[in-house]
Amino acid sequence: NFHYSNHGQASCLRCHAVAESEFTFSSTKNISGDELRFRVDNSWRDLPAAQRPASEAELFVDVFHGASTPAALVPDRGNLVADPLAAPNAEFVEHFQLGRGVTPPAPDTVASFPGQWADHVTAGPDGAEQFITSDNCLGCHGGLGGPPDGISMFLRTGAAYGDGFNISPFGEWRWSPMGLAGRDPAFFSQLATEQAILDEDFQQHPERFGGDRQVLERAKSAVVNTCLSCHGAMGQRQLLIDAVDDPGLDPDFKRRYVDVYTALTRAQESQPDYRYRKYGNLAREGVSCALCHHIDEARPTPGKRWTELENFLMTSTSGQFPYTPPDELSGPYADVAELPMENALGITPRLAPYISDSKMCGTCHTINLPNVDSKQFEFPALDESAKLQATRLEEEYGVDYASFLTRFPHSIEQATFLEWQNSSFAEEEGFLSCQDCHMPNDFHAGGLEIDQLSSRIASIQDADYPTAEHSLPPAEIEVPFRDTYSRHELVGLNVFLLEMFDQFEPVLGIAEADYMTSASTGNRLAIENMVDQAANETVGLEVAIVAAGDGRLTADVSVTNLVGHRFPSGVGFRRSWIELLVLDGRRAGEVIWASGRTNSVGLIVDGLSDTPLPTEFFAGNQGQPHYHGIPGPDGEQPAAPPITAQDQVQIYEEIVADGDGQVTFSFIHRDKHLKDNRLLPRGWKASAEFDSEILRQFMESTDPQGVAGDPDYDSVPGFAGRDSVRYEIALPPGTDPVDLSLRATIYYQAFQPFWLKRKFEISGDSPDTQRLYFLASHLDTGGTVIEDWKLPLVSVTEPVR
Repeated sequence: NFHYSNHGQASCLRCHAVAESEFTFSSTKNISGDELRFRVDNSWRDLPAAQRPASEAELFVDVFHGASTPAALVPDRGNLVADPLAAPNAEFVEHFQLGRGVTPPAPDTVASFPGQWADHVTAGPDGAEQFITSDNCLGCHGGLGGPPDGISMFLRTGAAYGDGFNISPFGEWRWSPMGLAGRDPAFFSQLATEQAILDEDFQQHPERFGGDRQVLERAKSAVVNTCLSCHGAMGQRQLLIDAVDDPGLDPDFKRRYVDVYTALTRAQESQPDYRYRKYGNLAREGVSCALCHHIDEARPTPGKRWTELENFLMTSTSGQFPYTPPDELSGPYADVAELPMENALGITPRLAPYISDSKMCGTCHTINLPNVDSKQFEFPALDESAKLQATRLEEEYGVDYASFLTRFPHSIEQATFLEWQNSSFAEEEGFLSCQDCHMPNDFHAGGLEIDQLSSRIASIQDADYPTAEHSLPPAEIEVPFRDTYSRHELVGLNVFLLEMFDQFEPVLGIAEADYMTSASTGNRLAIENMVDQAANETVGLEVAIVAAGDGRLTADVSVTNLVGHRFPSGVGFRRSWIELLVLDGRRAGEVIWASGRTNSVGLIVDGLSDTPLPTEFFAGNQGQPHYHGIPGPDGEQPAAPPITAQDQVQIYEEIVADGDGQVTFSFIHRDKHLKDNRLLPRGWKASAEFDSEILRQFMESTDPQGVAGDPDYDSVPGFAGRDSVRYEIALPPGTDPVDLSLRATIYYQAFQPFWLKRKFEISGDSPDTQRLYFLASHLDTGGTVIEDWKLPLVSVTEPVR
């Protein structure tokens, strides 16, 4: 876990791959009396100041010479991050405990991931395998931070090397949830919980597995491989590929393989499952460079006359994507320098428009999973899709793990792509793809304001470098500036995950200091990106005073979804809610009435008290209903009530029940929706309006649930993605409304409290869940943007007039 790595292959080949042969420029010319000539390119003068090279004087300063101790390279943590708590948060421990009689782990016993530089699978002498790790890419696509190396894909904020922000593809991907997916502690705890739930299923309902424990183990294996088809896709898929030609390999990817890594000492060679180290190295990379740039469009299905979208949904979702050949990588540009990558990796970069297609993202953002405790087959198209994908896996790789899951009815567990497809963002007029929003080409962070970035997309030894013998011709190695440069920002709002990776580097294994640029701002920049997105691009908020007087106050709060899918989207344990406070001006703004306040660990409390609402942990299997309460144009009262008490809160969330009717956050026990009032995107329409039966069944997952009587969720032309809720507030006796104001704030949580509580109870004996418990109980949110375990989005204050 040292800040810097000596795995220098990629950074060496950044230059040496442009040699004519053998990666060398060796020549006797420089000692035979011939002069060296240099080409000067002054095009940099037109760049924004933050992207310009250093002055001539700075070019001769080597910042690493004379650094007396490694402490000179300790990163500046900025003001958005914190150090972990030395002892568990007492209030967290009060409300969350590990089940099964498990004692919380001591710091030195927490299961840790190998450091990021153990994620190392390189291209060999015969070329690259299907998947290789990102350290093969970072040399050229990792940026340069200043003198003496120049500036590329980097924004300088100071004179020293590494002062600034690494906006290279590697630099921003590294700190995105995609770059962290293979080490995501919440994901691995969820996986452990699903395994524990299957064990409970077998004990309580052995008939679901034919009473055969081997069938249970097959089910558990199928869940692991299905989930890692996205979170650890390169390792899981490369093992399938290799096992076809190597009968000694078991194609069943085990969870424990993620912890195996290539030995650096003889002792480390004794790791269990050491033969599978390559697949662990690949899996920990998450959604990495070689994964996305190898994804290909869906192949036509013989005998089916499906549209392109139908064929994609039926064959390429849940991480079951086809891919391009190992010796090609897809990109958005036709005019690229091919020879350097061919020399370095044996891979040719190719223009492939599909890399800019939202369906490329949709393969892992449309998840079709079995409900193993249900016998109700409601969606034949989803079940057929699962069977088609299982058949392809069996035919191509000889594995039947997915076939086992087809005995159960399927439903859509994550529908972000479908939500986008069912919105005005996917329409020709006003079209915005996933990439348009999550890979912006501007920069507004760290005090820098750049509306249009212009940058090379790679750093190699091109014609701007000093002359060298035996170099490829300049035309073969020219890397042009791109006005269409797109950042690999790739973030949502999960600041909670970023804070964990920042505060617990020894456990999660990602170094703050960047290898190529030495910048230590990667995590900080990702958090700033999330905060900016939260404040400016997620929701709109309005407060309207309807009436005030006679000891009562009536107000409407309206929230408008600005994103191209539901909000919150993705996994079902995200949530957002409205906090509404009544402030008394005569008492220096004291809060006299509240809905949606929380305690220090993000539990919503009852009004002005510190008592968590029973609905936070679904006491009696009851959560917060959906509220509306605004009369229609003819005075009719909606079925969804207004908020009239401080223990009532408008929470935008998805709540599902298992086969026994109990609230669950299991991904494979989603038998019935109790509520799904997440904000719908602009342009949404009900699934019943789709003519295609395949689309109707897939799009059913985008329909709201439990919102009967709320016209804001009715499918109408020009659907605005808006929700309004009425508050009818009884004021304390003697309160003068004239001195009052209302403050509404939208908050977001990546981890719903009940999800954490049940996870700790169900799989508390798992090292993965114990790790999450340690991280969550020691996470210091004080002074960060997620103080009190909540991320504020937008806040509006309205005086009562």
